Amino acid sequence: MEIVYQRELSSNYMVLRGPEISAAPGFECQMLADNEIEGLLRFRVRRTGTSVEFCYEITSRQPLSRILMNRKLRGEDIRRIVRGLLRTVGTVQDYLLDERGILLSPDCVYADPDTMEAQFCMVPGYQADFCEDLTAFLKFLLEKTDHQDADGIMTAYHLYEESRRENYGMADLTRCLEQQEARASPAVPEEEWQGMEADEPVLPKRPPDEPGYRTGESPVREMVPPEKGKERPAGRSLRKVLAKGALVLTAAEILIWYLRGLRGLMPLGLLPPVFYAGFAALTILKSRGSMPEYRESPSGRTGRAGRYAVPEEDWKIQPVTPKEEARRTEERRMRQMEQSFAEGTVVLGRTCEGAGLILEPEKRSLEPIHVGYTPFVLGKHPELTDFCVREETVSRMHARIDLEQDRYSVTDLNSTNGTRVNGRMLAANETAELADGDFLELGDTGYRVRYGNRRG
Repeated sequence: MEIVYQRELSSNYMVLRGPEISAAPGFECQMLADNEIEGLLRFRVRRTGTSVEFCYEITSRQPLSRILMNRKLRGEDIRRIVRGLLRTVGTVQDYLLDERGILLSPDCVYADPDTMEAQFCMVPGYQADFCEDLTAFLKFLLEKTDHQDADGIMTAYHLYEESRRENYGMADLTRCLEQQEARASPAVPEEEWQGMEADEPVLPKRPPDEPGYRTGESPVREMVPPEKGKERPAGRSLRKVLAKGALVLTAAEILIWYLRGLRGLMPLGLLPPVFYAGFAALTILKSRGSMPEYRESPSGRTGRAGRYAVPEEDWKIQPVTPKEEARRTEERRMRQMEQSFAEGTVVLGRTCEGAGLILEPEKRSLEPIHVGYTPFVLGKHPELTDFCVREETVSRMHARIDLEQDRYSVTDLNSTNGTRVNGRMLAANETAELADGDFLELGDTGYRVRYGNRRG
């Protein structure tokens, strides 16, 4: 099945064609064309002679594979994507359609870059192994999860493990998703959370098949209070018994001394009460000094230090607000860039010698864009682009600059208002070469292309 991209006016389409696509209209084609089904990309059939093409509108959306190049998934992102998929499967069945026609390749799952609300592509008559594809899709989400986010890695891993069980169904994934949502909610009582997580498996330190993966290690060791009735360490229990015994003997001696005086104590051969009282006090103080202290965990539950402790460096909490998170993400990216430029390489792509490519704006109010590495994404989304162009006609992820054999090129990224090179409108996802002196337009915003040290 071949995938191409086309632009019609201000709309972009992903077009599927090939021998797998039937020329017969069929019930599924009619149902998808006549209804806007929630969770599915808008669908229409286009006939060209004897062949048929399936067109899916992808305007203002980006494939997950592209969004996650410069972004990691958090727990809420994963739950939103999987919840949307489960809801879409249920809706498809209500329309008497077969969920096996849903393509779960990350290149065919389109999402809103801001909300991460996903829409899926359904091919009429196409029958894949949906369970196997779903397991591969959940593994992809697990690999793209922010491993510093405890909620995200636990959610992704439990969903992936659930999909690997034999004869699992959508109800099993729904139950697992509800458990992870309840666990992430601060309103859930501790007793209820412990009951839900009692039989959960140990998490891996890294996703399967990733270098360095070691089975049975947990990336997040939750600080959980010891269960009721659980055996305490032997040393601590012995100290408690001795302290209690000394207190009992002290109380008994004081009572005998009060009733019968010192003469009543002498026949028993007991030591003075002061000795037992001092021994009990020392034992209690020593026991308290070695007892673990409760402290608050990042998930809101209390845990003990000592053998239940988690080193502080194991917990790296993400900012609680999107603005703060974006600021810290940008700071990390800039530190990586500075270090990479100092070493002569860039971790995000290829380094360009000198100034690389310079885009001189037509408007004096805008600043020039210095492309020092590739791939270099242009758009107005502050987190998913390498340079933020805050213009109304520029899409969130508008275009990408690449370098191949000392020649630069630009690729349109499903932009709403299009990308032009010397006045020619590029099709969705089309790539065009940029020569020195070319005029590049992102929507209504124009730039003159100037090569730096790399002359064409």
